[in-house]
Amino acid sequence: MPRYILAIVLVLFVIAIGGIAFTTRTPGPLPPLPPSQTEPTALPVANPGGTVVYAVTGTADSAGVTVATSTGTEQASGRAVPMRYEVEMTPGDFVYLSAQNEGVSGTITCEISVGGVVISRNTSAGGYTIASCQGTVP
Repeated sequence: MPRYILAIVLVLFVIAIGGIAFTTRTPGPLPPLPPSQTEPTALPVANPGGTVVYAVTGTADSAGVTVATSTGTEQASGRAVPMRYEVEMTPGDFVYLSAQNEGVSGTITCEISVGGVVISRNTSAGGYTIASCQGTVP
């Protein structure tokens, strides 16, 4: 085979390989996602520490409650529903609320919020059931 044909074949081979490499390169920056696929807006964050609000709601008439405070826990029974209890806590404190329906039917919901932002909520249905919530003060 003449050398010039071998040279032409070699040049065509190099061009072909270069063309393949060129077409498989990573493209530039990716286009932005359509609006429906962008990241969600951040949820509101409670102010660090401050007033913790323990709330019990539902169709139950009364509840037995246990709450965590900065010095330990407090318990009470026969509390009318709805009820609300506020306590000052610091960032990192553990918060806990347990509410037991003291009747034979109904629902009971516990909710803990800090700085107006709900950090835990739970509902239980039926007589003598318990709803419990917990979290950490941001």
